[in-house]
Amino acid sequence: MLSYQHIYHAANFADIHKHKCLAKWLQNATQTGKICYLETHAGRGLYNLLAPEALKTGEAQEAKNELENINETHILKKIIQDIRRHYGEDFYPGSAFIAAALLGEQDEIHLCELHPKEYAALEENFLFSTKKPQVDIYKKDGFSEILKHLSKHKTNLLFIDPSYEIKSEYEQTANFINTLLQKDKNLQIMVWYPLLSNEIHHNLLDNIKHPFEKDEYIFGDKSKLRSLGSGLALIGNFKV
Repeated sequence: MLSYQHIYHAANFADIHKHKCLAKWLQNATQTGKICYLETHAGRGLYNLLAPEALKTGEAQEAKNELENINETHILKKIIQDIRRHYGEDFYPGSAFIAAALLGEQDEIHLCELHPKEYAALEENFLFSTKKPQVDIYKKDGFSEILKHLSKHKTNLLFIDPSYEIKSEYEQTANFINTLLQKDKNLQIMVWYPLLSNEIHHNLLDNIKHPFEKDEYIFGDKSKLRSLGSGLALIGNFKV
């Protein structure tokens, strides 16, 4: 399905949770040597929170205090400050730009994005970025493409962040993870999922055939989002 565009939801409560964890996860990983970072659903990589799409939902505005209250010592805070010095006060980094900010010239980044508009924006954003690692972008389905780019010489880190607009994506994501771990048992994976009242996310978690840790954040009365909270499953040694 090609209807999902993350610009409508950038910098909402779920984004802040996932990106705080992702930044710490990547920061810990960089201490181990050369990194190959991969994404199945990259989005635009960089978001203008004054874009009409972001203003339409109001989700970024709703989570503004949450964003501003990120601890000054947290690595995500520094990344956001650097992004805003370079692009402007209303910009917010997506996962791909967080990775580019933390990785170095010895590392590589592989990004998949199938949506035509998102793919075009992702390419343009990286064209004018101050990126350090090698970045390759593919207008292809991440579930079929990423397997081709696992490195034999670097630590592979995979971030999976589907839209879950189709219910089958939960089980599809779990099957994808199981297939990848048969190819590379040392693969480090972070996968995001929404916490919904129907608990459909268990279709993902119950089908992952590998030990993992969870990091879940409950929105409570902080949000008008349809989901109850934000979840991350982490497979591998790196912590958040």
